[in-house]
Amino acid sequence: MKNNIAIIGLGYVGLPLALSLSKYFNVIGFDKSQKRLDQLQNKLDYNKEIPKKEFSSKNVKFHNLNEKINSNINCFIITVPTPVDSRNKPDLRNLISACKFISKRKNKKNLVIVESTIAPETTEKICLKIISNNSKLKKKDINICFSPERINPGDKSSQLKNLTKIVSGNTKHSVKEAVKVYKKITKNVVVAKNIKSAELAKIIENAQRDLNISFMNEVYEICDLYELDYKHILSLCRTKWNFVDFKPGLVGGHCVPVDPYYLIEGLKDKGFKSNILHTSRKINEKFVYYIFQKILKKLNKINFKKIFFYGINFKDNVLDKRNSKYNQIFLKLIKKYPQKVFLGDEKSFNIKDFNVDAYDVFIFGSKQDKTNKLIEKIYKKTNSKKIIINIFGNLKIRDNKKVITYNI
Repeated sequence: MKNNIAIIGLGYVGLPLALSLSKYFNVIGFDKSQKRLDQLQNKLDYNKEIPKKEFSSKNVKFHNLNEKINSNINCFIITVPTPVDSRNKPDLRNLISACKFISKRKNKKNLVIVESTIAPETTEKICLKIISNNSKLKKKDINICFSPERINPGDKSSQLKNLTKIVSGNTKHSVKEAVKVYKKITKNVVVAKNIKSAELAKIIENAQRDLNISFMNEVYEICDLYELDYKHILSLCRTKWNFVDFKPGLVGGHCVPVDPYYLIEGLKDKGFKSNILHTSRKINEKFVYYIFQKILKKLNKINFKKIFFYGINFKDNVLDKRNSKYNQIFLKLIKKYPQKVFLGDEKSFNIKDFNVDAYDVFIFGSKQDKTNKLIEKIYKKTNSKKIIINIFGNLKIRDNKKVITYNI
């Protein structure tokens, strides 16, 4: 592998990849969002996943996809989002655009690696076809690989350098070249037998998590039926050596609630319906409404004027609310109580000037940077009785004469 690598898509996957590779190669990062590019030019990551000091490399440049770059690129890596649409059907528009972008610059020698999550056979039946048709190169002359991303936002321990990277390719040469790239920046590289295996493995990783959480969400509801504390029940279960430790949760974000739909749709072409994938998705989507109804039951017993909701991002310690179920609950509350529900946005919330006595009820969703400080301010600064609704009871909140906590 020679010097120039292009990363297409500079989100939570592409940015850390670009910065890591820039320690060993010349890297050109492309993105369609000018706002994102302006921030990166100023060494800022709006997701707050990458600290400013990580932008010190002089070997990385950021450009708009529409810019004409004369650099001779040896390797293209696609890290664009692959979401689903409003009907939960795969939306491949970003991937298709990236392939067309590459096809204008493709030659026989350079390499294409897809990291974006896709259904089995997509790399070879869609990506390879688009690049071949638009570049006028024969498919057999195009070196293409699939290497599923494994970035976990908010997880400081599972950084790119600590991950095991799966690599697959359409030729021995393409695999060899891809392994050279990833061995520079990752702990371990595993070669899959073929591209389809790597594509399927990525989806199964997240589908398995979706399935396990769906069972825990049903356990949560079962505990409610018996008027039992689900946390206590799970603590008892953990005393058995082979109990798998999953917890109930609101399944949001850009991977776990999305990836199963790619497999569901792909299997339709094979004439197969996965009942278990459908069921786990249905349970986890309905669970949002179940939690919302539990909140309403508490609110119906309270005489309140204003509600403050904090923590709408899809998981703890991230600034991403894509497919966030906490955000869905917040929007449902606004609809139910117009002019009474207010949001503490993690990006703009100023806790120093915040008046806790302007609100009667505080609802905490995902835990964020200022969550604990806000809780402490409620205890120390309030002059009137407050209600705290602690979703899943995961925050350590103590009751006193002026604060009553409901763990749901």
